[in-house]
Amino acid sequence: SLITLICITGVALGVWIMLVVIAVMAGFSQRTKDMLLKFEAHIFVENRIDPDSPPYPIMDWKPIAESLRDKPGVRAVQPMVEGMVLADANGRRVAERMRAFPGDDPVVKADTKLIAGTLDLDKGDCAVISNNIARSLGVGIGDTLTLYSQGHLDKVLGAFQDAERD
Repeated sequence: SLITLICITGVALGVWIMLVVIAVMAGFSQRTKDMLLKFEAHIFVENRIDPDSPPYPIMDWKPIAESLRDKPGVRAVQPMVEGMVLADANGRRVAERMRAFPGDDPVVKADTKLIAGTLDLDKGDCAVISNNIARSLGVGIGDTLTLYSQGHLDKVLGAFQDAERD
């Protein structure tokens, strides 16, 4: 009877541990999914010639945005430009994929978590950058950051090479 009690206790303990592990992993999975879905847009509307070509800017995006805002379940519609840029500040340069969008949407403002500064970008040449990029470039609030788009990257690299030779 002691051996039976030890066996039943061992099985019960094993089942309990498995339930705890499954519950923890399910919670971790849900939290990870929530974090990723908050960061990334759920739907992108792009202008492409074919599925393998790069997207082209949508020049007349306002009517599309207005029609999407009227759809049930849509919380926010935000125009955005995305691409590779070369960021230059304090003698440091990093190549990063960046997104640029106007910050006037109240849902986007509410969902953006800032470590420092404000989302008041109406003053002119202001931007919000990620903590990782700020650390890589050694910049903070009020510092100057120069971005070069991929469309002019060949000219920029040539100018940097000329400057380094001089």
